[in-house]
Amino acid sequence: GLNALITLDIEGTNHLSVVKDIQRHPTRRDVLHVDFLRVTADQLIDVNVPVILVGEARNVTMYDGMVDQSMYEMTISVKPTAVPQQIEVDITDLDGVPLLLPPAGAGLRRILERSSLERGVSLNSLAEVDSMRLLAALAVDGHGATIVPATALSETELAGASMVHVSGLPRRRVAWVRRQRPNPSAATRAVHDVIADVIGQRISEDQGLHHSEE
Repeated sequence: GLNALITLDIEGTNHLSVVKDIQRHPTRRDVLHVDFLRVTADQLIDVNVPVILVGEARNVTMYDGMVDQSMYEMTISVKPTAVPQQIEVDITDLDGVPLLLPPAGAGLRRILERSSLERGVSLNSLAEVDSMRLLAALAVDGHGATIVPATALSETELAGASMVHVSGLPRRRVAWVRRQRPNPSAATRAVHDVIADVIGQRISEDQGLHHSEE
């Protein structure tokens, strides 16, 4: 594998190294070039390790669901002699995984509890946080998993998140409001047209946006 330790003999001197990059022919897949990174046995290095899901999630099987794996590799800091070939994640007991949740009684918390009960899944609270943005920030920083509206995440954070359907979650409505008189200026109409174009483009790209028929 890419993370295997390799000893290079350069002019009679041995150098401990790992493969940094491999360039292959686009069709034949022959190796064209290999970059090596010299390492020291007792110093940490950053390497990408594959993430492999093992086991069968009972609730996914029971309710004919599907596991959506959003992370296929993880960057870790480790000594060269202790680099694992892969990281295995057992998904057998997905039910009951502790979550960062809104406080009991909050609107989103009630919706999450109702939706989870419909699927036979129990919510296990790791901590209760009364802020959507703080919940998202804690999850992004690795303090636990959470379920928040997509609007609580930045575009960069959304790239690393998985979309899940929560039944009963109301859509947030955003509207353009103006007075009937006087008529909008040319600048106002131009801003309106730009916003309409952006929304039209994003609706086709983002499954979290919906166009109102009203």
